[in-house]
Amino acid sequence: MNQQTNQSEARRTWVRPNGRHTILDSYTEVQRRVQMFGGECLALAGTAPPLQSLIDRTEGRVTYTGDGGTHSAQAQARIEGENSKRDAVAKMLGHQRWATTKAVYPVGTRTVDMGAANFNTHWNELADQPLLVDELRSKADIIDAEQRRTLPMVPIHEFRLDVDAQSNVRIKRNGTGRAGVLVERSTVEHLLGMVQQGDPAFKGQREGILSGFDTDLAVEQFNRSIAKVQKGKRGHKRVVPIVRRLNGGEWSMMAVVSKRYDLSANAAQFARATAEALEGHGLRGTVGYNPTTTRMEFEGFAMPDTVVDLAAGDVFKQGVRGWTDDAKGSSLNLHAIAIRNLCLNLIITSDELMTVVKERHVGRGKLARALRQGLPKLDRAVDMLLDIWGKGRSIMLAQAMDGDPDQPDIDQLLGFASEFKPRGMDPDAWTKAITTAADIERFDGSVTSAANTVTWVHNLLDSINEWDLARMVGDRQAELVRVAQ
Repeated sequence: MNQQTNQSEARRTWVRPNGRHTILDSYTEVQRRVQMFGGECLALAGTAPPLQSLIDRTEGRVTYTGDGGTHSAQAQARIEGENSKRDAVAKMLGHQRWATTKAVYPVGTRTVDMGAANFNTHWNELADQPLLVDELRSKADIIDAEQRRTLPMVPIHEFRLDVDAQSNVRIKRNGTGRAGVLVERSTVEHLLGMVQQGDPAFKGQREGILSGFDTDLAVEQFNRSIAKVQKGKRGHKRVVPIVRRLNGGEWSMMAVVSKRYDLSANAAQFARATAEALEGHGLRGTVGYNPTTTRMEFEGFAMPDTVVDLAAGDVFKQGVRGWTDDAKGSSLNLHAIAIRNLCLNLIITSDELMTVVKERHVGRGKLARALRQGLPKLDRAVDMLLDIWGKGRSIMLAQAMDGDPDQPDIDQLLGFASEFKPRGMDPDAWTKAITTAADIERFDGSVTSAANTVTWVHNLLDSINEWDLARMVGDRQAELVRVAQ
């Protein structure tokens, strides 16, 4: 995050001239309009201190232009500008707006020194974490190594438990001479839930059986429970057994699921598909997998390297969070997330989640379809979120557009801006508006700087719906960044 971005965000928030196609004839006119519509924002139109005098270039640091606990109009404008961009992300994901949490202090109130120290701690901890895409693929390899298989459907009443000579609990079909396969506690729990559901006769027995899962008495109680439902409707319900090999060992039954249970996207497939969608975004984080419950959960974030006037209401982390399990039937969840500071110490924070995919494990092929539709949105959402902090500022426009590197930067900008000229507007007037804005924006030749310049001009002209503008410019910017990478 840098001073150039802060200034442009402040202007977009405060400058709202009336009328359409209002052209700024001079730098002085811009200052006059900023004063008219923003008051305190007059200094932001070009008289702010130089970039280098405000920003400590050490990564993971916060610098201040005023005392901690005091209000910064510039920080408030920056935060409000970033919030509007997150609203555009939420709309792209199908939500009305980004669910912003109200800060304990007025938005824009500078944090104290402890806030800067905690930001640095968060930054260092995140920098030490591995790339999220690598961790997702690693966990997918572990899950795939289990070699999960589904077996033919079996009526519930035919299941029986047995304890072998080595005190291992096995499960088999009643009346067969086979020894059966090892059974995991979760499978017994599933079966008991199916046969005891809504039946007061079995009340209290479930926990007793599960607490002594590997004892002869518990096995006998389980078999009696199953036998009691043999003639009932629940007993004839057919289920699909799922078996696996943990750590290359013997086959065991990890779960039984109904025929309506969706097996089209297990945790490994979810992890690999998410990793592919997030490739190149640089998110760092953790992935957890519990073989006993089959629950996989992950989260990955990015943070700005530097912040000027970290304040109440600032989002200091953003990324993704997701979870699923393949045995208990909970839903598959995938969310974009922003973590917002609510206080002056960066201690009270809020997790703001925007759902990308949320589907229960029920229905044929629903999970796979939901991922196919949702993951491109996640890719685009992360692109838009990271661009709030200037992801494309290191990528030059000439490089991204395959232009002539010797061509002046302003000509490269005009070529980019020509794609967004308002219909019916005089080309000379459009060129004048862009060149004036480029001077004010301190256009540096980068993709992000070009997008900021065009966006600001359109906001001043009030020539297009701001959500449509964010979508059009954002899509083109993300496309150029991907091409250049």
